[in-house]
Amino acid sequence: MHQPGEKYTYSMGMDILGCVIERASGKTFDKFLKERIFDPLGMDDTSFYVPGSKADRFTNLYASPRGVRRLSPELSKS
Repeated sequence: MHQPGEKYTYSMGMDILGCVIERASGKTFDKFLKERIFDPLGMDDTSFYVPGSKADRFTNLYASPRGVRRLSPELSKS
């Protein structure tokens, strides 16, 4: 393992958790989070997916090939 802030490693943990919650609750992971966490906490502007009506509130995505950061038009369209 690494010291905090030293390196980031992706994990399948949230994917596995999502599958477990979906099977146990009979709901999709995003619906479960909304009903059980986001809504009770008053997190009205938090969701798993961004509706098109809110897309303009997001920054552009950037790519970083070999450490050079640049605007990535192909990513910002997705």
